[in-house]
Amino acid sequence: MTVATVHLWGTGSASTGLGLTAKTTLQLLGRRRPEGLRFARILGTAKGTSFSSRDADLGHWALVASWESREAADAFDRGPLVAAWDASARERVRVRMRAIRSVGLWGGREPFGPAVAEADEGQRVAVITRARIRPSAAHRFSGTVPPIAAELMEARSRGLRLGFGMGELPAGLLGTFTLWESAPALREFISGAPSHRAAMLDSRAGGWFAEELFARFAVDAVEGWAGETG
Repeated sequence: MTVATVHLWGTGSASTGLGLTAKTTLQLLGRRRPEGLRFARILGTAKGTSFSSRDADLGHWALVASWESREAADAFDRGPLVAAWDASARERVRVRMRAIRSVGLWGGREPFGPAVAEADEGQRVAVITRARIRPSAAHRFSGTVPPIAAELMEARSRGLRLGFGMGELPAGLLGTFTLWESAPALREFISGAPSHRAAMLDSRAGGWFAEELFARFAVDAVEGWAGETG
């Protein structure tokens, strides 16, 4: 079964993060690619208070990956690349999970399927969204960010345990990661977040995205700690 992982590192330093990002990219895409790796992206982040590309957080960096097995994911986590990040980080979170639902593509690939997991009662769940925004829709998309960010801030007292924006180059490749204490907490947010719901409907009707992905996960383990990003 495919296993997905999300690492979040708080380096507190843009130069440290950029240097490790370059090293990570070379290893994940090169000939020394980790065994069992299916998909990986090393990403910049944006503070959860805005989820906006204009509010980049150069002190936090994320790695989203999927693996052929838990053993492959754990072996990578014990390896030198993660050790280098950990040695430079003041904060570190690792989330291990399995896809319940994954719809859409990331860079022309389906990264997390097949989605065959189910969340147990009371189990934590997570969501990854990612989209390539059409230039013609960038202004309309940016207008949806502040009210959705406000809804997510309110959700921090109702089951949202960690949330941050994610970005890739070039500009317009944006996503989010959110971790919830349970599936009911996520459903409560969706049903009670009119700005979020309206943006989803408008984006589909207006064809805002050239590519998009939505994936929901059953979370099997969370390790580490994050500060203000979570």
